[in-house]
Amino acid sequence: MRSSFQMWVNAVCQEVRFRPDRRSIEAELRTHYEDHVKDLVRLGRTQETAEERALEAMGNAQEVGWALDRVHKPWLGWLWEASRVLALVLALLLAWKVWDWDAYTRRLAKSTWDQLTWSAPAVGASHAATDYLDLWLIPGAPSGYQEDYGKTPRPGETRVQVPLTLWVETRDVFHSNLEGLYNGLEILADGQTLSWGRYAGEDDVLLDSGYWLYGGPGQRGWTRYREEFVLVLDRPPRRVEVTAPRAGIVLAAEWEGAA
Repeated sequence: MRSSFQMWVNAVCQEVRFRPDRRSIEAELRTHYEDHVKDLVRLGRTQETAEERALEAMGNAQEVGWALDRVHKPWLGWLWEASRVLALVLALLLAWKVWDWDAYTRRLAKSTWDQLTWSAPAVGASHAATDYLDLWLIPGAPSGYQEDYGKTPRPGETRVQVPLTLWVETRDVFHSNLEGLYNGLEILADGQTLSWGRYAGEDDVLLDSGYWLYGGPGQRGWTRYREEFVLVLDRPPRRVEVTAPRAGIVLAAEWEGAA
């Protein structure tokens, strides 16, 4: 039935001429559909029956698409997109003017750039929220471990590296729980707690596996951030949980068919 819903939502989005809005429309319709299914299941319907009833209640796909197209007018959408581009150009001009002032100014320009170029996570990302914060988590595909991210794996290397991407959007940049949010993260892979960084103990012993560390440079805007992490494990994981204790949030990533 979920494939039936996907066909339905695809038909709806085909009627919306302003393509950039289609993803957000699909996410909103999917949330409404899944909430309706859960309500019906709680009332005693089977999962299959609940999905059928919920899909019927969504209405005719073409008519729903026409209604949404009237709301998401292309000229309004492109006007909004043009205003965003103009704001980005102005910000870049300002950043270029002040780039050589000092390191602090360059950090301000970098934050502005990251804020404007931040892209929303894909539909289906693990999501959790508080009254001041939204977090999303998307797992990447496991691959053979590469020493220092790029060098050829050592002979007989059996470990894997697993990328994770964490999106953050805050509505309160001065909230006390944002301080140290990333350094306070806790990672659990298939029930195993992973150590921070590449070294452990008083002697700074290099860990062979089971650790995690930052990956790419990420993005740090004013209210929007994106961080890249890499897990180094003995085998591809089935499930990884990322906990942000300060925010009281737990996100989960799962891999199908992992050993």
